[in-house]
Amino acid sequence: MNTIFKSLKIALAAVVLLSSCEHDNLEVPKPNENIRPAADFIRNNYDFRLFYSALEYTGLVNEHNAPGPITVLAVPDNGWNAIGVNTEQEVRSLNKDSLRHALQYHVLKNRRWITTDFATNGVDVRLETLAGENVYVSAVNRNNDYFFGGARISRKDIILSNGVMQVMNKFMQYHKGKTVQDYLAARPEFSLFVTGLKKFGLWDELADKGPFTIFAP
Repeated sequence: MNTIFKSLKIALAAVVLLSSCEHDNLEVPKPNENIRPAADFIRNNYDFRLFYSALEYTGLVNEHNAPGPITVLAVPDNGWNAIGVNTEQEVRSLNKDSLRHALQYHVLKNRRWITTDFATNGVDVRLETLAGENVYVSAVNRNNDYFFGGARISRKDIILSNGVMQVMNKFMQYHKGKTVQDYLAARPEFSLFVTGLKKFGLWDELADKGPFTIFAP
């Protein structure tokens, strides 16, 4: 009887030991940094100090925290520095209406756009922004790069509670009301290209609304 009892104790001890070892490899869940809505996420990230200051100044914080879904094309502080804005005070010295429009132009409405949504090597896909105007998106498969309005995504697909954020390396180019012809004519570096278009009878066509995709040397 004692032998049976000892055997039973050993078996129970083995079960307890094995049970305690089963969870040795489990990882403790890490806090998810991306569960906040857009404006709250931007406010809590030091690299976007100037961007958040601009949201406050233009009254767009609530719009960026709304249920969405939205896609925010956020510009970090070094992108602001590149256009000569280095402090929050300088942000607040900008024209409020123009800045508000520029920030709305950096938000895609009604869609959580992640980079895998874009066709490989797609060029000039048009997406509507909160400003009511389109931005053009291109995907370059060679370097796995994505461009919005000439600005490159430097950090991709930050998932938020109300959408997604793409970090841009600079502000997007904005040419409201300009045709391709206007754009080329205003830039001396394209003078030879313009001469060639005129010579072959293609110049006047670029005054139309298009859309056009121009590969300009």
